[in-house]
Amino acid sequence: MVEKGTTVDDIDSESLAAAQKMLGVARPRDAVNQALKEAVRRKMVEEYVDFMKTNLLDPDESIRNDAW
Repeated sequence: MVEKGTTVDDIDSESLAAAQKMLGVARPRDAVNQALKEAVRRKMVEEYVDFMKTNLLDPDESIRNDAW
């Protein structure tokens, strides 16, 4: 279950300002939400790549190794 409207007071203000600028958002909430989504996306990609490296059947392993 996800709580709505949770406020965190101890976020690094410099990092938050940098994230807002880089992401092109005005509200801190939008920067935090985008950063959280990106963190989840990156972890999912990392897990998928690890899975594919482990489970991909490649008779010529040099092709796979050259790709990474």
